[in-house]
Amino acid sequence: MYYPTTTPSSPAISTPDNDCLNRTHWLFGAKFVEPHAIGFGESGQKHLLFTFSDLAVRLEGHFILRYRFFDIFSNPAGSASSRILAECHGQPFKMYSSKDAPSLKESTMLTKRLGNYGVPVKIRKRRRSPRKKKNLANREDDEHTNFTSSSP
Repeated sequence: MYYPTTTPSSPAISTPDNDCLNRTHWLFGAKFVEPHAIGFGESGQKHLLFTFSDLAVRLEGHFILRYRFFDIFSNPAGSASSRILAECHGQPFKMYSSKDAPSLKESTMLTKRLGNYGVPVKIRKRRRSPRKKKNLANREDDEHTNFTSSSP
């Protein structure tokens, strides 16, 4: 995870060429996940999906996540590190404080379908409005994170 070197509205987002911009310590939740094999379409062809359903960022701001794919079972004897097989970067997103977060939309069809397959994701059945200070103690939903993300 790192700050983009240009703003999210800019057409070109540059990516870091070394790990000096690594900000993984700003994340909490599951940073490493196993894939879920899910069948899609009429053929039911299986796809591997990596879901980070409890990952959050500790700070407000704009961020980009870097995803790396490792084969941890094919390490050479005596090697402590795994070779990176693939890497990609997500789209820029903005983290808000709880009090400044926009309303959360109903879960997407993909999220609902993943939930139906048993993938641990949080399903939101209706749109949730931003919290008001006076109603903090009487919240009806079960969200416990301090920050909410919103993709531009």
